[in-house]
Amino acid sequence: MKRNIIRTILFDIAFYLLITVECVLLLPTLLLPRRFYMNTVRFFVRSVYFLERTLLGLKFEVRGAEHVPTDGAFILAAKHQSAYETMKLHILFRDPAVILKKELLSIPLWGQYLKRSDPIAIDRSSREAATQSIKDGALRMKAQGRPILIFPQGTRVAVDVDAKSKPYKIGVARMQEDTDLPIVPMAMNSGMFWPRNGWLKSSGTVVFEFLPPIAAGMERGALMEKLERDVEGASEVLMREALERNKRKGIKGFVAFVAVVLLGLAAYTALWYIVAQRIGSEYKIALGELVDPEREVATPEVTGFPGKIKIDVPFERLQTDQGFVEISNVHATGWPLPFLPIDVQTGEIVIRDSQWGQSLQFESLNASLSVWGQKMLRIHDSALVNGAFIAGLNGDIDLRQEPIPALDMNITLINHSDFIQTLVTAGIVDGRMAMFINAGLGSFMDADGMVSLPLVQKDNTLFAGPLAIYNLPAKQSSLRRVRPDVGGG
Repeated sequence: MKRNIIRTILFDIAFYLLITVECVLLLPTLLLPRRFYMNTVRFFVRSVYFLERTLLGLKFEVRGAEHVPTDGAFILAAKHQSAYETMKLHILFRDPAVILKKELLSIPLWGQYLKRSDPIAIDRSSREAATQSIKDGALRMKAQGRPILIFPQGTRVAVDVDAKSKPYKIGVARMQEDTDLPIVPMAMNSGMFWPRNGWLKSSGTVVFEFLPPIAAGMERGALMEKLERDVEGASEVLMREALERNKRKGIKGFVAFVAVVLLGLAAYTALWYIVAQRIGSEYKIALGELVDPEREVATPEVTGFPGKIKIDVPFERLQTDQGFVEISNVHATGWPLPFLPIDVQTGEIVIRDSQWGQSLQFESLNASLSVWGQKMLRIHDSALVNGAFIAGLNGDIDLRQEPIPALDMNITLINHSDFIQTLVTAGIVDGRMAMFINAGLGSFMDADGMVSLPLVQKDNTLFAGPLAIYNLPAKQSSLRRVRPDVGGG
């Protein structure tokens, strides 16, 4: 049987917590009359059974209940494979009498609860004392009309140990001779799920099967032979049944697993192609307003199934009223699942403004970003490279704000002095402004030469820390996308 580590650990933790808590909280019930106190015992065993069902996935089934007397005392001769069945007696029977070692009654707290349940405690100081204590206890239980539980093999027996190795003891026959009570044999397969040796347990259904009673008066040897044959034979059948159930469950589980995998693959395939198609269509929609109406927007190349979606655009040129932006070799990859990051890499980026003396060039852009909802863009990391200069951005861009998105970002600059000199060379800023910007950024530089500033928008001005770096237009600039064969600048 397949053992479940996680379920067992969770159950053991809950079980010992339950014992600790209930042993303390239920102490006042020891003062109650016994018939009321027994409700405490039933509450405990049902609490344990609740944990078994919910945490272990282990339940039980009863067969042959018609063989159990509805009233009066009788002897229950049961197979004993684990501790599981000992905690089901007060669920299966109204008020069973358990035969146990007298020493168990001396255990702190737990022994008091056992003693209050009125078991048959065996005095093992000598063979004669043990025999007499069992006889006296059995007669007392007969007078009380309580069923008497006895394990004929005398101990828990592993499922792979037969009756030759652990023979049935004559005590059950002596008890019947002393009391004239019928013996109800009980077979089970509990050891398949709750093993005698080892703490790992299995989910499933334990079966308790009551067999036809054996009336008093049978010759002792014949009684022991019949009891052993009946209980061992029925228990063997139940254990084989448990194995078959487990096998069928395994086959069903495998079939279900394969079905889930196939459905998952089908769903993933559909999602992959839906997302790929949507990327193409939304790309065309996004650039639809930026392109000359007489020109058709090209669809990006989307590949990569069944892995990450790969998007490739060899070249883009966006034209503004003041200039243009050219981007070469745009490549993006990402899984077609919500919130997972998309990695973007580009080749050379050229930015040109009519007021600049020269174009501004960047070697590459690398970024990792994700989309949250329809209009929230999160940049996890980015690097815009120009020689030794590297500019990084991370944070959120809220596209719900129009016409200019709201920014909640941080910008980092490495070797900013080199870039400021590039701006001077390109005629973007003059030397005096460059000195002012360089000094301002230098005041925020750490020991490693890195500048880190929050990037925020106030009204129509974009600030990097306290420095105003760009005046945003009141309305979005008109952009138009120019196909690769159209020159610019």
